[in-house]
Amino acid sequence: MSFSKHTNLICIIITILTVLLTALFMNAERLGVSVVTSDVSADEEGIFSDRDLDPSYTEATAVYIDLSDIDGYTSGGAYELDGDLYIVTAGTYVLSGELENQQVIVNASDAKVQIVLDGATITNESLPGIYVAAADKVFITLEEGSDNVVSSYDLGSEAAIAADVDAAIFASCDLTINGSGSLTVAAEGGHGIKSKDDLVITGGSITVTADDNALLGKDSVRICDGTFNLTSGNDGIKANETSDEDKGYVTITGGDFTIVADHDGISAVTDVNISGGSFDITTGGGYENGASHTDEMAMGGMRGQMQGMGSTDGQMPDAGSWSSDEDTEDADSEVTEDEMPDMSGEMPQEGGEAPDMSGEMPQAGGEAPDMSGEMPQAGGEAPDMSGEMPQMGGEAPDMNSENATEEGDGSSDADAAIEPGTSEVADTAGTDTNSADIEKADTETTDSDTTDTDTTEESDSYKGIKAGNSITISGGTFTINSSDDAIHSDGDVLISDGDITISTGDDGIHAENQVDIENGTIVIETSYEGIEGYYIYIYDGDVSVTATDDGMNAGGGSDTSTMMMGGAGMGGRGMNAGSGAQMAPNTDGTAMQNGSQSTDVITDQNVSQDADTSTEQDADGATDQNMPEGAMPSGNTEEAAGSSDSDTANTTTTTEIQCLAIYGGNIYVNAAGDGLDSNGDLIIYGGNVIVDGPENSGNAALDPGTESGGELIVNGGTVIALGSTGMIEAFSDNSEQNSFIVTIESGFESGDTITIADAEGTVIYEYTAAKSGNAVIFSSEQLTIGETYTVTVNEETQEITLDSVCSGDASSTGSSMGARMGGGMGSRNGGQMGTQQSSGESQSDN
Repeated sequence: MSFSKHTNLICIIITILTVLLTALFMNAERLGVSVVTSDVSADEEGIFSDRDLDPSYTEATAVYIDLSDIDGYTSGGAYELDGDLYIVTAGTYVLSGELENQQVIVNASDAKVQIVLDGATITNESLPGIYVAAADKVFITLEEGSDNVVSSYDLGSEAAIAADVDAAIFASCDLTINGSGSLTVAAEGGHGIKSKDDLVITGGSITVTADDNALLGKDSVRICDGTFNLTSGNDGIKANETSDEDKGYVTITGGDFTIVADHDGISAVTDVNISGGSFDITTGGGYENGASHTDEMAMGGMRGQMQGMGSTDGQMPDAGSWSSDEDTEDADSEVTEDEMPDMSGEMPQEGGEAPDMSGEMPQAGGEAPDMSGEMPQAGGEAPDMSGEMPQMGGEAPDMNSENATEEGDGSSDADAAIEPGTSEVADTAGTDTNSADIEKADTETTDSDTTDTDTTEESDSYKGIKAGNSITISGGTFTINSSDDAIHSDGDVLISDGDITISTGDDGIHAENQVDIENGTIVIETSYEGIEGYYIYIYDGDVSVTATDDGMNAGGGSDTSTMMMGGAGMGGRGMNAGSGAQMAPNTDGTAMQNGSQSTDVITDQNVSQDADTSTEQDADGATDQNMPEGAMPSGNTEEAAGSSDSDTANTTTTTEIQCLAIYGGNIYVNAAGDGLDSNGDLIIYGGNVIVDGPENSGNAALDPGTESGGELIVNGGTVIALGSTGMIEAFSDNSEQNSFIVTIESGFESGDTITIADAEGTVIYEYTAAKSGNAVIFSSEQLTIGETYTVTVNEETQEITLDSVCSGDASSTGSSMGARMGGGMGSRNGGQMGTQQSSGESQSDN
């Protein structure tokens, strides 16, 4: 009985408490209890909080202020001082009207403040229109249907410099902009909108014109929606925190962006992640303002006994391939729009464009696309060879132009607060209305840990999208017109979806480390080099590249390279005699060495050195490189044998060579230089691959790094590669799919149809050439060893019987001997006087 009484009492108490708590919650705002929306993330990735995404507010508790009439205003946590409006407590403040040559100043330490702009115009001659000196977080909400303006006309003034503020809207804390109204920001001499922490935008129509960066979030910039028109004298969108590897990033999940930037369009010190949105980005005045590039036609060191110089008879090339310094024009940079094919939309068709490669491959009697359009010629300038050539064991001369480095955002970011005149706040704050609720406006901000002294300047970088660590694009539509690289990462680039159209004065897609293309549509209409990285892996998607130099280049990532003189004993990148151990991936991921499978890619080598300086690498020789499943870059070893009187240490060294691998997709390359170029392995596992290669004899449609131990391998897919015969290379006998090379004695011209038929006369492939040439490389699963095939161009036919995995002799078409001699006589890179990357006037990699 006693237990039952206690139970009843407990139940009664719980019921009373529940009623009281419910009443308190329902009437919290009326009772004066602050209700703060949780910042727990509302999106799946945890990028945006509930309150970031929700622009609503409670009208009954909001403080409404007409900026046109604030003289002597003191109410609800805000007051006027010397013409400026101070907000010093947490709450919602709805601003309308005009405030001329004054400021809205938030100084509410550790508080969340919501400023609703509802038809507000705020201007200041020399300081930020909205200045957040201290707060936990500030929300600027753009009221639906409202037009709002914030302008600062001289952020480079003495007053702005003394106060250390440099944006029309400046926040020393996290800043979120949401709502559906419009905001126009003008910033002369500084940034448009700047946060010293995170800048988050989840809605609104925002137009910014700024002499420096348009949108700058030091820790991050995160955007999920809105319409943006950004014009900047420096970068369009930027995150520039350098001291924390988890910050300094840009994340965009949606929105409509038009960015015209004198420098970079979107820039992050660490990562750029874009999963949606529409982007129209112009940087540095567009691709026509790109740096001029010299033609990197290379001199082959005994390559094919001078055949590598662009002649099948061992003579020096004629003016069509090489020009003297007196009459050479930079053909690479002088190609006009009329000469370039229209690569927009579907895969290129008429006029030098790539064929529609969707669906099945062309069958007998099928019409191939008309490729009659003229493509740029390759009669560009030869490299400047005037410098002293390197001696054995010495360094090569620096043939590169001076590269400028990025200095930052042009700001000095210390958080000193603005002194609003000579009056002290305490002299005016003690007014009658709600004086007890008004906090003293401390003009010395307590947010000292955000102070920094980075005096930054404009960078000499003009890239469309740039990141220090990685760029990930998993959706969105992009039109990028950049004078420098369109997409550039100092680390990796991953594109898994999206529709990307690029015109650039330099590289279309450039990664210092790895480029992965998993899907999407990429059309590089104009470029110097189309896609460049140390590793390039293409798994699927529609990729179309037009380049005045190499179409794709797995060449070490750098935009510039050192010129080297090749010769006997100097072939290859490492001055070695050319490794005979060629290793390339099998389809199962194991290594292949001289045709046999091997899972051990390490070679023990004797190196002359003291025992105490010997080094040992991991057993697998692996690095922190993310390799795709089913493929492993060669990991070929470079031998360095020697002896000395001292003790000789036995050490293991492994060098992962560059790799360009295509696993699938529809790939089209139209290149004046090498079509597909790798300083290591070049492997095709699948897909429909078409290369309209070079018309000059100093480049090749397919160019592996044989001098580095790399191989040219085809294990699947359909491949046709056209071009000149001067530097042609055949697929390796280590390939799993058959291929052949034929030479068309009379050559072919743009618009000529190349037909491949089997012994019964059934056409198995047709293609219309975009440019002139005389060499055809073809591989398909339909080719069978022992069968005879006929290649027809106009009235000329060439028969070839497949007697091996790779049939047809590359050397008979004018190919060099250098590649076939393991680099001993000097092959590509080592054997030539200059790699296919070096340029006379390269863009900075900033």
